[in-house]
Amino acid sequence: MSSHGRALLVMVFTAALSSSTAMGRTGMGDPVQPWRDKEPDEWLVLDGHLRLRSALTSHLDLDRPVGVAGAGSTALWAAGQGALDLTYGHDLRLRLAPSFFIGDLARVVVEVDLLDNVALGARPRFTPFRDTTGLVAAAPFAAQPSLGDVATLRTAYGEVLLPIGVLSAGRMPSHFGMGLAANDGADVDDDLGDRADRVAFAMPVLGHVVAAAFDLGASGPRASGAARAAGLGPAPRLPSVAEQSLSLALLRFHAPWELDMLTHARTPEGGRTVVDYGVALSVEWQDDDVPGYWVAFDDALGADPAAVVRRGYRAGLADGWLRVATRRLRLEAELVGAAFTIDNASPLAGVTLRTPVTGLPWGGVVTVQGRPLQDEDLLLLHGELGVASSDPAPGLPLPSPQALSTAQPGDVFGSQLDGPRDTRQDAFRLHPLHRIDLILWRTLLGGVSEAAYARAHAVVAPAQDTFRGLRLEGNVVYSHALDAASAPGGASPLGVELDGAVVVPYDAFSLRLDAGWLLPLGGLGARPVGTQTPVAPTPATMILVRLAYAL
Repeated sequence: MSSHGRALLVMVFTAALSSSTAMGRTGMGDPVQPWRDKEPDEWLVLDGHLRLRSALTSHLDLDRPVGVAGAGSTALWAAGQGALDLTYGHDLRLRLAPSFFIGDLARVVVEVDLLDNVALGARPRFTPFRDTTGLVAAAPFAAQPSLGDVATLRTAYGEVLLPIGVLSAGRMPSHFGMGLAANDGADVDDDLGDRADRVAFAMPVLGHVVAAAFDLGASGPRASGAARAAGLGPAPRLPSVAEQSLSLALLRFHAPWELDMLTHARTPEGGRTVVDYGVALSVEWQDDDVPGYWVAFDDALGADPAAVVRRGYRAGLADGWLRVATRRLRLEAELVGAAFTIDNASPLAGVTLRTPVTGLPWGGVVTVQGRPLQDEDLLLLHGELGVASSDPAPGLPLPSPQALSTAQPGDVFGSQLDGPRDTRQDAFRLHPLHRIDLILWRTLLGGVSEAAYARAHAVVAPAQDTFRGLRLEGNVVYSHALDAASAPGGASPLGVELDGAVVVPYDAFSLRLDAGWLLPLGGLGARPVGTQTPVAPTPATMILVRLAYAL
């Protein structure tokens, strides 16, 4: 989604009550799983990874000329070098995620990213800068960055195991279903990921998990006279400025190991059919806002009543998930929709927009997986259809929220709002971490938006006896804009992408090599202006290499 709709989707309650990646990525999971899995005297469980990546790209800007159709038509990618328009880059991430068990009934979970996607070779030691002169070629090794520049605290929350369920509080991962609306980004190949400042309670009831949560999405600046002495409690803030949400969820869920055991049970029927499902309902509200605070993060703005804007924001969201699994076939689907209204969407204090902003964004995905061969591990076939609702405003939703900025036909991105002339925002963006390709949606456009796609994916594991875990992957995706007028090129066909991958695991180490080729179609072209001729986009290629060391 764009501006407002995307923000509210993060509020879907997903209680990532387990540190297990597999559990978190398929719903809320079993709230008591961490205690059941730990050893009797175990008090520390360490998780995390070290990841290094290198990427080589060719023509990733699709050779679209900047400014051909509208001032907002910026380049999709940085201009490269040479006839192949080459760019490259390397980065590194170290993630540490310890869980501390305190006695038998409580635990604290912390997750820290060190050198979070820091560019390798970014600043060699003794690099000349400012007014100094020198040769970078003579600078040895890498400079040591300060801890404040490289450490990011992603997660910090506590849990207590009560007789009837689990109570959690703190900054915790947020994930539901297939991760279309809220995605925790727990996989080694993920970036970013959703976190919520939340108090949640989950309890098992008749084979289901019932949960409730309260989230504080934003609290705003300190209130007037909020000079807080150190150690005397939280700084006071205006309740009406806070963005808050309340969520309820019901889930029937089997862990991956349990799902495999049930579908492969040695019975005359050859295993059970397992049906899992879940629904999450969320409401979000914000009465007032201090828009200047989000620009400057200046707490002094809270002391000036003139800085407060009446917002009148209300939103509701429903997210449903279904999975049906047998021994050889698996169907999974998720559908999410939201309805919201903003009485006054003004980004400026003292300015009131009297026409409310409203929207009904929605999206969904259906996947089917099959294992057609007698050796079930040898071949996995995957088919997928997905859609994200559209808005007729020019351009795809902005990757980051921006209020009331106009766009022109031909722009790649644009706010879906245009003051009093256009106050509808119906565009939806599937979460960027719901990855279906390598180039178009994952790298260039930030997640499937205002489009439908069809995907075929195959995984071959040819050498399980000699090298267990080796995988070869093939992927083809066709993408189609729902509204041709909204697409940059004024046409619905966006592109066809072919991807391949090789994954080589070795104990706690893994190597992954991805290669992709994107054939952009008319929807990604540059519109002509005046007597100019249409500009056909150039095919793009990308190679991505990832090394991962799991803890």
